[in-house]
Amino acid sequence: MRLKSRMAVVRIEIMDATGRMVHQASVGAGNGTIQVDASYLPQGAYVVRYTDGSLMMSERLIIE
Repeated sequence: MRLKSRMAVVRIEIMDATGRMVHQASVGAGNGTIQVDASYLPQGAYVVRYTDGSLMMSERLIIE
């Protein structure tokens, strides 16, 4: 999974379909692209929420 950010540090949270948090991390954006290894997550629908201090976004993630 890749996200784009202009901030140096981004907080990532991944929630499953029941709202349970299954992953959280603060990662460095480096060159503006953030990679999160979600390969350990089982198939299903998730919500990825990320914030860089001034902006919070949510996106839907489907793992097949």
